[in-house]
Amino acid sequence: MRSLSRALLGVIAVLLAGPATASAAQQQAYAAGLNYATPAIVVNQGDTLNFNNIDVATHTLTSSTPGLFDSGVVSAGTSTPVAGVDKLAPGTYQFFCSFHPWMHGAIQVVAPGTVPSPPSPPPLPNPNNPPNPVDLLPHAAPAALTGGDWPFYGKDLANSRDGASAGPAVTQAPFLKPVWSFKSTQGDFTGTPVESGGTVVGLSGNGSVYALDASTGKLLWQRDLGQPANATPAIADGTVFVPLAVVNGPEVLALSLADGSTRWTAVTDTQTGADSYGSPVVWNGKVYIGVSGQNGDPALPLRGAVVALDELSGAKTWETFTVPPGFNGGAVWSTPAIDAATGHLFVGTGNAYTAPAASTTDAVMALDAGTGAVLASWQATAGDVFSPNSLTGPDADFGASPNLLRTTGGRALVGEGQKSGAYRALDRSTLAPVWSQTVGPGSAVGGVIGSTAYDGSQVYGPVTPAGEVWALSRDGAVTWASADGGPLHYSPTSVANGVVYTPDQNGFLTLRQAATGAVLDKVPLGAMTYGGVSIAGGYVFVAVGTQSSSGYVVAYRADPPAAGGG
Repeated sequence: MRSLSRALLGVIAVLLAGPATASAAQQQAYAAGLNYATPAIVVNQGDTLNFNNIDVATHTLTSSTPGLFDSGVVSAGTSTPVAGVDKLAPGTYQFFCSFHPWMHGAIQVVAPGTVPSPPSPPPLPNPNNPPNPVDLLPHAAPAALTGGDWPFYGKDLANSRDGASAGPAVTQAPFLKPVWSFKSTQGDFTGTPVESGGTVVGLSGNGSVYALDASTGKLLWQRDLGQPANATPAIADGTVFVPLAVVNGPEVLALSLADGSTRWTAVTDTQTGADSYGSPVVWNGKVYIGVSGQNGDPALPLRGAVVALDELSGAKTWETFTVPPGFNGGAVWSTPAIDAATGHLFVGTGNAYTAPAASTTDAVMALDAGTGAVLASWQATAGDVFSPNSLTGPDADFGASPNLLRTTGGRALVGEGQKSGAYRALDRSTLAPVWSQTVGPGSAVGGVIGSTAYDGSQVYGPVTPAGEVWALSRDGAVTWASADGGPLHYSPTSVANGVVYTPDQNGFLTLRQAATGAVLDKVPLGAMTYGGVSIAGGYVFVAVGTQSSSGYVVAYRADPPAAGGG
């Protein structure tokens, strides 16, 4: 598997509009990642217009002036007339997709028999200068946080991504409003904002660290580290631990949470091609982080690893490679989970780059967090050899971060989503398989690649290729799956107080009822995102960015209307 930051999205959505008569030419537009060619469609007055949706996602073709014309909801692979076009007078009319507002264009209606040049479409949205999310909805006033922290990528050592009662309730979720936003022009945000003690910390792609007042968004301090970053900091014991993706020498920096001053800098690995994509966690005086490879280059004998650093000094306590000498691959893309009761650390690994593949590739591994000793491993996909020059394997990495969970009978499990499209649960002591559930199709761009959430009742996660969201019971049964598919879904899932949060490539933060999957709200973010959501103190903090030059951290809270106020 290649780092998400270098992965080609590989999905093309096509809007193809063609009039029923032959008097006007067909026009088409494409959406691929951040690029979108705005369609300019010319029709003769009185012509009808069909919308042929050959994307994998649902779209609409809706008039920007309400009520003039609308296709309604057009499912993937279907065609529908755009009602109202045949009633339009000559002129130019703007339209957009109500599910993906950044997809927009223009219809020019001309007198019968005339064939003018297509109209100039509206300007394309610039991914390097996205709209401010706080301007897209009515505001809520700042308020003091009510308790609860989110200090790690996965919220806690179990990678639960569960804000519990610190988030808005189901009845409050439809009233989520922006309170503040913070814009970075030093690279956008693709990790998860972390919060502790009323301070939010965000890490931008160019290696700038921002500490913000959680209730107001006021900048408390900023450190520009000048190195690439694509993960999430960790906060513990008054220190911010910052992962930097320095190729051939990935680093972790320890900064003071109070003022951003440097406490120490540590290089986690010096292999040629070594990189880091996962985020650190802190426990029992140590900082733990995985080692991955920048591009899975088969010419490099790179081995994935897990590293433990001393929390106070940054000195390397141990480094455990995931594959034996003479093998390569086994990159650790995700964030470790730690069972504090047993001192066991769990990670998933990636594929091999050249044959033969070690038995610890595409595997879940358990390590002793104190010594780094390998306690157990279980391989999901054997013989997976995949690199840019060797595409023979299925590329079935474990890219999502593991969750610690329990069956309804109380059996301790470690669960993890795989790019094969399966979510697997293993016995936490032996790594023997307990259950497995296929939640969607596997692919090189990920079956389950966005990290999953667990609230003690269900596991929630994304299907990357289909853009869907699902929920599994603690015993592996599918309890619900969303029907509103969309573009590739790389972002991690979060949950709190009965609400599931998924930011996505549609440019929305979708809130669902955890019990049923019903959509409670769709909050516009103004741009697509790989970023994550944290929930603490009644606030919802969202990172907006897809590795362009500018993005936002934005804070929301529920602000229901006053009783009797309508």
